[in-house]
Amino acid sequence: MSPRTKLRSALKEPITTKEAINHDVDLATKICWRELPRVSRSFALVIQNLPPELDRDVMVGYEVLRTVDTIEDSLLDRQTKKETFRLFRNILNNGLKGEKILALQRALDAGTYKELDKAVVHYMVPNIFTVLNSLGEKQREIVSRTALEMSRGMAREDFLDIQNLEHQDEYCHYVAGLVGIMLTDLFRASGRLDEKRYGEIYPYSEPYGIGLQKVNILKDMNSDLCENRLYWPRDVVEKHGFTKLNILEKAGENLEEAMAVVNEIVIDTARHLDNGVIYVTKLPANEKKVRMFSAIPLYMAIATASLMYNNPEVYTMPLKIPRSETMAITRKLDSIILDNAKLVEYYNELFYDKLDGVREPLVL
Repeated sequence: MSPRTKLRSALKEPITTKEAINHDVDLATKICWRELPRVSRSFALVIQNLPPELDRDVMVGYEVLRTVDTIEDSLLDRQTKKETFRLFRNILNNGLKGEKILALQRALDAGTYKELDKAVVHYMVPNIFTVLNSLGEKQREIVSRTALEMSRGMAREDFLDIQNLEHQDEYCHYVAGLVGIMLTDLFRASGRLDEKRYGEIYPYSEPYGIGLQKVNILKDMNSDLCENRLYWPRDVVEKHGFTKLNILEKAGENLEEAMAVVNEIVIDTARHLDNGVIYVTKLPANEKKVRMFSAIPLYMAIATASLMYNNPEVYTMPLKIPRSETMAITRKLDSIILDNAKLVEYYNELFYDKLDGVREPLVL
C-alpha cells in the first residue's frame, strides 16, 4: 500500500473514543498513521516513504517516544511528572492494562495545553501501545528498551539546568542519541543492515541523533524561554556576560558577545553533524529509501545550523529555513543520495562554507 493510500484509508476511520484503550490492531494502526502528520508533518513524510513494514516499525517507535516527550513537555509539577514517567514504564513492562493507560491519559490531559500534545493524549496513547505489542519480538524490544531508557533520562532533575557542553551532550543522548541508536537497531532487525555493516555504522548512530537535537535546542530558544527553560550551556552563556534568563532581553545591548554564544554552540555541534553525515554514507548504497529517510532531517538541521551562525535574528525571531529551500534540499539529496563524495561535498557547501574557516570541513 502506498503512503498516500495508507493515509487516505486511515482518515476514513472514526476517531477512537477518548479515555479508552483500543485493542483492535488494524484500527489502532490506522489511527496512529492518521495522527502522525498531525503531530509532525516533516517526520510523517520521511517515515511514510520507508520500505513496507520498516515504515510501521519506525512510526511506532516515533509515536512511543513522542509520548515520552509529551510527558517531559507537560506542565505537570516535577513530582507528578516523575510519577507519570513511572506509570509509562509500568505500562511498557507489564503489558496492556486499561486502567494504567487510562491513568496515563488523564495525567497528560491535565498537564498539556498545546493542540499537538492533545492529539498525543487523546488519540496516540489509547492506540500506540496496542500497535507496539503487535510488532515482531525484536522490534518491540528495541522500541520498548529505547523508551524506558529515554524516560529515565528525561526524569533527571540535573537536566533542568545544563551546565556545560558535555552536560548538554549527555542530555541530548537521552532525548535524541537514543533515537539514532533505535533507528539503527530497527534497520538491522528489518534485514537492511548485516552484522558487518551494523558494526561499522553503530558508533555514528548516537552522534547522528545528538546533532539533530543540538540544532533544535538552538532553534527553539524563543519558545523554550517562554516556558521558563533553556537548554543552552550555563558556562557558555555566562562566559559572555549573560545569564540564561536575561540573554534574550540583553542580547541587543552586546550583540557581539551574544553572537559569540550562538557561534560557540554551532561550532560544537559541527562534530556531531560530521558524524551524522558519515552515518548516512555508511548506510547500504542499495537502500535509497533508508538513506533518504536518514539524510533529509539531517541536511535540514545542517541548513538550519548554517542559518543561525553569526545571525543576530536568532534573538529576535524563531529561525526556520524557507519552504523553497527545504524542497531544494530534498531534490538535491534525491539526486546525490547514493554518491558519498557528493553528500560530503554538499554538506561542506551548506555548512562549512558559512563558518569562515573556523573549523576544517569534513573529509571522508
